[in-house]
Amino acid sequence: NYINNKLVTKSGVGALKISNGDLVHDDSDKANVLNSFYSNVFTKDNDALPDFKSRVPNNVKLNNIDFNSSIVYRHLRQLKSKPSSGPDGLTSFFLKNLASSISLPLSILFTTSFTTGELPDIWKMANVTPIFKKGQTCDPGNYRPISLTCVLCKLMESVIKTRIITYLYEN
Repeated sequence: NYINNKLVTKSGVGALKISNGDLVHDDSDKANVLNSFYSNVFTKDNDALPDFKSRVPNNVKLNNIDFNSSIVYRHLRQLKSKPSSGPDGLTSFFLKNLASSISLPLSILFTTSFTTGELPDIWKMANVTPIFKKGQTCDPGNYRPISLTCVLCKLMESVIKTRIITYLYEN
């Protein structure tokens, strides 16, 4: 039973109720209903930053992030082996198993991306999947969106985060 439960893939979203009470069954219509619901619920950031008094001397700066291959390799090996992938189709399981072969090319890619301030377009995309919470399955409000983003972008983000945290602890 345990193995069969793990092998069975859960079917997608069932029929959803729209505002007039009708049910939509077509996948495209269901995607539009969920998209409409999610876009109405979430708010846009106003880009306002709070006032923050610096507690670090002006001569202490975080000037650079080091993306050398050993750091990238360490972060690759720390990935959880998950079968899910983002828009690029690369899974953490795949990348983790190729860590020794791809750490150098990735370090070059990350360094170039960081110094130019540009990300590959596919890293800016996400596959949004609705996950059922509780209640009636026909209510779009009972699904939460999960964004599956590219593992490589999250990996680069992880290297940057680690360096920022080190900087903050040191200063």
